[in-house]
Amino acid sequence: MNIVDWVLIGVLIVFAWAGWRKGFVAGLLSFVGFIGGGLLAAFLLPDVIVEHTDSGFIRVAVLAIAIVVCAIFGQLVTSYVGRRLRGGLTWRPARLVDSLAGAALNVLAVAIVGWIVVSAVAYLPESTVTTSVRQSPVLIGLDKLVPDIARNTFTNLRDAVSATAVPRVFSGLAEFTGPDVETPDAQSAKAGGVQSARASVVQVSGDAKACLSEISGSGFVVAAGYVLTNAHVVAGVSEPRVQVAGQGEYLAAKVVAFDPKLDVAVLLVPKLLAAPLPLTDNLAASGDPVVALGFPGGGDFTATPARIRAVITARGDDIYGQAGVERELYAFRGQLRPGNSGGPLLRPNGDVVGMVFGAGVGDSKTGYAITAPQLAKAIEAAVNRTDEVSTGPCNS
Repeated sequence: MNIVDWVLIGVLIVFAWAGWRKGFVAGLLSFVGFIGGGLLAAFLLPDVIVEHTDSGFIRVAVLAIAIVVCAIFGQLVTSYVGRRLRGGLTWRPARLVDSLAGAALNVLAVAIVGWIVVSAVAYLPESTVTTSVRQSPVLIGLDKLVPDIARNTFTNLRDAVSATAVPRVFSGLAEFTGPDVETPDAQSAKAGGVQSARASVVQVSGDAKACLSEISGSGFVVAAGYVLTNAHVVAGVSEPRVQVAGQGEYLAAKVVAFDPKLDVAVLLVPKLLAAPLPLTDNLAASGDPVVALGFPGGGDFTATPARIRAVITARGDDIYGQAGVERELYAFRGQLRPGNSGGPLLRPNGDVVGMVFGAGVGDSKTGYAITAPQLAKAIEAAVNRTDEVSTGPCNS
């Protein structure tokens, strides 16, 4: 256990003692006030705070303080009424049962409000505090008990402090990074298959007008005139465009397939002449060298050496933060940045084993990619389509 666990245990003990003194009758009203105040702040404040500051740290600090203050204020108001009611309970055995139930109820109230606050803190950029929160056995155990409907309810709270529009690979606090593997081989990025693949990798860009933002991501050719990328790259974009290898003219494209759950989109680019990259059905194994191709930060083409950690089934969020999506992914060791999303993850010989999907929240040296077998199904369903489909609302 770490310092976060000990602080949480201390808070639970204090609130259990307070609940014992108040009893169940008073505690029930106190519970309603505490939870009600915290929920009110969690629902109403995120959008307001986002409008006034771009700093994730300031956002989460203000949110956390506001949630706790509102919860305590609500508790004080309803506790007054509860104390008046408890005064009428005089039979000793009944008071004992009332006290025990009150302690349990208070602990439950703290656990709920604590989870709400932690669900925001955990998605701040990597730091000592956020790492301690994500690695807390007590909080991870609590988080496992939370149903998807509760996670979906507080999507706006997490989004207010999240630094990226990339979907969360894991819905909960616990994040699987896979086994330790050797440092990626820098020479793998210089292999012939990798260099040849560059001519089939594109930079995807466009305007998400509803969010007043310009998007930039990566993609790669999967069939004559068709490009595969992430759905979150083109969400809300009406006129996407691609640039082969990040050079030359921009080619007009239209989205013909859009899956916000798997996070896959297929673009039709009529003037695209680049050859498709081959996808392989053979899953890469732990320790295998791979290379991620793309345009990190919206900049120049980059080949990033990486190494497979494991093949996993991850239960995460869709591109709009709704929990309950299962994906087969590679967890791999490699340094990724925003802009890599949608690029191919391939072997040194040029065979595509997956599509880059996201990076670890608590581990900057771990990335995730959707496996080629899952991609093949999406590609097969989309190739030969010519009708444009909606890209939904933007998520940036």
